[in-house]
Amino acid sequence: PAERIQAIRADHEARTDDVADLLDGPTTPVDVMEGLFGELPVTEQFSGMSEAVGHLDVLETRGRVEQRESGGVIVYERA
Repeated sequence: PAERIQAIRADHEARTDDVADLLDGPTTPVDVMEGLFGELPVTEQFSGMSEAVGHLDVLETRGRVEQRESGGVIVYERA
């Protein structure tokens, strides 16, 4: 199990870095979701958005991104 846990954590870190790479200016969670997965069927958009926001939350907690509101829309930018 320890090897599998390490592999999952490494994959998670790699995905978090992928999300950080998508932030080249004010970026919405929808932009991140589309950058990660392309066009998702409606039935998978909730899961895709959940993953995008989760990685953005991790980046925000680590001080790598900042969240702000722009015209009523939440956007993220590199810190």
